[in-house]
Amino acid sequence: MVRVLALCSDLMFGSRMAAALQAAGEQLELLADVASVESRLRAPGEQRPEVLIVDLTADSRDGIELVARLAGGGDGSSSGGDARSGAGAAESPGSSGSGEGESGSLRTLGFYSHVEADVRERAERAGFDLVVPRSRMAREGAALVERLLEGSLPRTGGG
Repeated sequence: MVRVLALCSDLMFGSRMAAALQAAGEQLELLADVASVESRLRAPGEQRPEVLIVDLTADSRDGIELVARLAGGGDGSSSGGDARSGAGAAESPGSSGSGEGESGSLRTLGFYSHVEADVRERAERAGFDLVVPRSRMAREGAALVERLLEGSLPRTGGG
């Protein structure tokens, strides 16, 4: 059973994530577009993934809007923040109830280019459980996914 799904159009980075997760005993299913992810998230019960990883470095708006819909929030584009925004943090845990709508207990992990702080902030407002720089995802992606699966969200700095 695939417990981890990724919206990532970068095949090289996606294959690195898949290899790291496979070494950690997890299977990753890579999808390149939002429509495919939405279709996959409608899978019945046990076939539904538990973690969604979203590449925010590409078409970040689509992934952010998807997670906002799943979390029942806005599109993450407003200029105001909320309690989850964690201003100045390198990553931000959201509420543990993120994605309780159609996706059940789906946990969400987004990664962004460190120079695009606005993308990080929009992802945080949209309700991602965790948002980290791409460099941290490359180094610690499998460990971050495992922590999300366990229900513990790290609060250490990224970079």
